[in-house]
Amino acid sequence: MGRHIDHRGGSVNVVAIPREIIAVVSKRNDGMINLFNADEQYRPFFFSITEELPPARIKDYEWRIWTQDRVKGKIIEWYDYARSVVFFQNMYRFSDGSFIRKFNGANIVVLGDIPQSAGLSSSSALVVAINLGIVVLNKLRISKRRFVEWCGMAEWIVGTRGGYGDHAAMMFSRVGKIANITTMPLKVRYVSFPRELLIAVCDSLVKARKSRESKSKFNEKVATYEIALLLFKKKFPEYGKRVKIFRDLIPENMGVKLEDYYEILKEIPEAISRNEVMSNLSENAEFLSTLFKEHEEPKEGYKVRGVMLFGVSEIERAKIAPLMISKDPVRFGTMMNISHNADREYKYVEGEKVKWINDCSNEYLDNLIRKLKEKQNEESCQLYMQSGDYGCGHEKTDLIVDLATSVNGVLGAEIVGAG
Repeated sequence: MGRHIDHRGGSVNVVAIPREIIAVVSKRNDGMINLFNADEQYRPFFFSITEELPPARIKDYEWRIWTQDRVKGKIIEWYDYARSVVFFQNMYRFSDGSFIRKFNGANIVVLGDIPQSAGLSSSSALVVAINLGIVVLNKLRISKRRFVEWCGMAEWIVGTRGGYGDHAAMMFSRVGKIANITTMPLKVRYVSFPRELLIAVCDSLVKARKSRESKSKFNEKVATYEIALLLFKKKFPEYGKRVKIFRDLIPENMGVKLEDYYEILKEIPEAISRNEVMSNLSENAEFLSTLFKEHEEPKEGYKVRGVMLFGVSEIERAKIAPLMISKDPVRFGTMMNISHNADREYKYVEGEKVKWINDCSNEYLDNLIRKLKEKQNEESCQLYMQSGDYGCGHEKTDLIVDLATSVNGVLGAEIVGAG
């Protein structure tokens, strides 16, 4: 619980599974990375760390711009994730480009059994494994927290704009525990996983390659979050001191009643075109232009309200999930189902496939407001009970979820990642 929100400052709740990528690493005396894969379908690759570097030390927004130019029109291959080493070397430089520490290169062989393009972060695992090897070989003194934050930024070199939740999961997960990981800043706490429950991870066999066709969709949703936050700040400047990042857009932080919060949400458009975004937020034109270069414009516009509603509701779900899974696992299962609906395309009813629509209309919100004021079925009106509309699912994952939840004893099911 905690999907699509680690890059917004939200929490993720993760568990360890017995799949892995192993990197066998040996030091070189030059700055070359020689990369091999035990699976022969992936060809070897070689590159020089220093030749890949930007002219001077860069970070944050500059790194975003630099990596954007690097991947323009490029088909990303498996070995491109190894270029994430460049970010680590970049951070060990002064602003004039000279080195605090110049890295030794490495010969690296990787192998593993994490399903690829299945939403279990095989690419991030590659980033973590290779950069752990570089840290050890170069005897770098770096905390686990800084390491995962840098891994998140480093992976931008392939053009995606994700966070560091996956990398943190790999570094902080413990067997038999739920790791509740909060980002911005990174905090970790552990909750015991109930012994009477089991998790089944099922591969849909749908390949969602973030390095190819789905990268644009991924970045589009990240951009939609950014647009939602900018629109909110412009429409409601009175909350400026309370709302700095997307995570702050929850009623508790804003100090408003839930019914008033839904009234505020009605002021966020259901959908907005790119031209309308630029017109409404002209003062942010440079930043928006950067966002727009990273994805194709959605034909039906940016579904700002649905994505915002999903984001804030998932932040709430992720916050209460660790306690709920042990005290009220049935209710936790219900929250899994609600969360999945944000990415649902179809509902399978007695073998029939029915198109799924997530309602985020004014009428829907008005109905929630009315029920809250009249104290009718208030549980269903809570923010964590709303799906919103994120729209990154697939009919085959919907089928797996609906088959699973039709089985007696299954408390809940949801899409974990892209596959």
